[in-house]
Amino acid sequence: MKKTELAEHYKLMFSEYPEIIKCNDLQAMLGISRHAVYRLLKNGHIAHIRIGRCIRIPKINVIRYLIQTKSDLPADIAV
Repeated sequence: MKKTELAEHYKLMFSEYPEIIKCNDLQAMLGISRHAVYRLLKNGHIAHIRIGRCIRIPKINVIRYLIQTKSDLPADIAV
């Protein structure tokens, strides 16, 4: 993916969220359970930062994950 394409997605997607989000924000953004959030983070699907016991996720990493996941789907399923 080109940087310009990523920049366009960044401007449009999740504009109401801050640049660095918490796990509960990720849960709301993706519409998934708390356990699914921690599974995504633990398996390395979404890069995150750990500060002590706190987990912070750069919003750009969520957008990268969504774009990558969409491109990995078969053509008849991808939207």
